[in-house]
Amino acid sequence: MNNFSMLPVVSPGVFYPDLPSFNQENQTLQDKIRLLDQVATAAANPPVELLEILIPGGKTTQNIFSNGHINFVLKDYWQWQEEPIVFAADQSCAGNQQRQVLHNSGTWVNLNTSETGQGVLSLAQSVHRVDPYTAFEWVAMKLGIYLSDYSVPQLEVDTADIYYEQAESSGWMHMPPHPWLIWPTQSYHFATEFGQLSFLLEEWKTPEGQVRLFRSLTLNTASGVLEWKFVRPPVEEILFNKHRLFRERNLPVRIYDDIALAAQNAFHPDFVATWAGEADYTVNIDWSLLAGREVTYASSLVTQDSFIIGETLHNILRGIQTDLTFEKNR
Repeated sequence: MNNFSMLPVVSPGVFYPDLPSFNQENQTLQDKIRLLDQVATAAANPPVELLEILIPGGKTTQNIFSNGHINFVLKDYWQWQEEPIVFAADQSCAGNQQRQVLHNSGTWVNLNTSETGQGVLSLAQSVHRVDPYTAFEWVAMKLGIYLSDYSVPQLEVDTADIYYEQAESSGWMHMPPHPWLIWPTQSYHFATEFGQLSFLLEEWKTPEGQVRLFRSLTLNTASGVLEWKFVRPPVEEILFNKHRLFRERNLPVRIYDDIALAAQNAFHPDFVATWAGEADYTVNIDWSLLAGREVTYASSLVTQDSFIIGETLHNILRGIQTDLTFEKNR
């Protein structure tokens, strides 16, 4: 297997190396995918500091970062260009005409070599004269992303975007597949307190392992465009079965450490099933709807994360005068 394969792109010029190339001890497939997403997303909007390394002496002029030799387009812009009017019959020229040309964000050109490309990853490969995977590693390092990390959290909604909670009111907009995993095996729907679709947790089951990623509807403040992205919604919103927790306050609550079990019991008539979330953000979920209720934590209690989540839930619920009962899943 090659170190690198040209897989589907996240955005123009963003590519994914073969996952085994940075296989580290304790890393899961989910860790690798989340790291790839982090690099791809950051590389799609590279910081000026990274461009200054790749384009020494460069500076920003309107929509272009350039040092006179290499031009890198920072954001989409239209430009009027003059071109000759040529008659097809005899190829004679009848003067010139003006035509608008779109320059896409991330497009670059080396005026000395006439090389062109799309994205900072391909620019790094060209400048350093290295293979695509080495360029990917270099960009990740410069962005402060460590490809050896494990227990990797998913990307959150970008500060330039606005999380759009009322997703259902926008209609079923196009949801593109994940650029590497393609279509999920299973989707878990999260709703508002009024039962409207808010965001999804999607799941892929592969021979290499399981991956779960949130998909959230976001509003790009610059373009005004709504778009489904593979980003984690605000943590306080991650409360599975929120509408039942909100409406059926007389029923006991069962918190599962596995979203699949919570979904399997989502419509159980005798209790309201919900999900504990992941260990890194359980503490930040808004658990106030559980105050004063009968609450059980249904867990395997055999993994470190299960114990961490159990202790976290115990402390949070004790703070809102609520007891937590522990039950081991069979």
